[in-house]
Amino acid sequence: MVDVSAPGWAYPRSANATRVLVEAGEELGLAASRCLAGTGLTRSDLLDARLAVKAEQELTAIRNLLHYTGGRPGLGVRVGSRVSTGMLGVWGFAMLSSTTTREIVDIAARYGYGGFSWAFLRPRAEEHPNEVRIVYADDDVPEDVRGFLTERDLTFTATLMQQFLGRPPQIDIETTLNSAAAEAFASALPQCRIRFGMGRNVQIVDRSLLRASLPHADDYAMRMCLQQCQDLLRGRPHATGVAAAVRASILGHPSASPSLATIARERHVDPRTLRRQLIGEGTSFRAVWDETREVLATELLTTGAMTVEDVALRMGFADASSFTRAYKRWTCRTPGAARTGPARPESECPELSGSGPTLSWSI
Repeated sequence: MVDVSAPGWAYPRSANATRVLVEAGEELGLAASRCLAGTGLTRSDLLDARLAVKAEQELTAIRNLLHYTGGRPGLGVRVGSRVSTGMLGVWGFAMLSSTTTREIVDIAARYGYGGFSWAFLRPRAEEHPNEVRIVYADDDVPEDVRGFLTERDLTFTATLMQQFLGRPPQIDIETTLNSAAAEAFASALPQCRIRFGMGRNVQIVDRSLLRASLPHADDYAMRMCLQQCQDLLRGRPHATGVAAAVRASILGHPSASPSLATIARERHVDPRTLRRQLIGEGTSFRAVWDETREVLATELLTTGAMTVEDVALRMGFADASSFTRAYKRWTCRTPGAARTGPARPESECPELSGSGPTLSWSI
């Protein structure tokens, strides 16, 4: 049973996030066994690429690191600057293979927070005429590790952007942190202008940067990686959170088209409460609905055992034409094309490019 009261960050995550903590501690003279005390993990466990670490295990390692090193300012920056694209697995390589920075944002939104991201701070993108502001909410992050995670999450997102672009990006950062870690930030992110003591944590990206071409662009590789991301997320047995509960409800009634109100009744909450819970996880009912229906429809189509008309009926559409219109809106290709090849790049798909005023995304 899915725990709908769990915070949005309570999902399985890569062992690399914890391994980086251990390595940073070892550089400061902290034995791995002390950093991992109470986690049930060993140093050798973290070398297993198949291992999924629970969020609470990672938090325990963070608390140990802070306790034994004195919780010095800048420690989160030190950890965040160690991240590399390869540590993010297929999700990282999908972003690295993207054509533009905007495409990275879209991939991060779809597969990041709640999926493959290391982040505990909950990101949300605000669209403005000349810039995009990525706001990182920390209200559900435990207070005793909030400062460390704010340092780490802000640092590794900016560090990854540099790796994706192949050059230091010009990003402004506003943070609730005081200036105690200023020297560490300046050393790790010399290209960024950082303002401390602000009301919230924000990274400000100029729109011209979103249009920038990327040096490692490879559309075929990106599509292959995204397919692997989908396969991995579908195979996760311990997905948690409100969005996971909504997905399960939709998949349980694929032809009945359950509404937000119907699912709210199933969850014994008010529809407004369910909507707020989804927003709190950086998504919306419509986004979860479309994503779940798209994945299900694609699975039914690619088996080859059902006609388009059969799939339309199975999905609850009145006819094949209405299903085809919906599928083109979801994927920018026809149901017939889904059987024969990958989706078109977003740059060739006006239905998907710039589809809304607000993006919810994460790295």
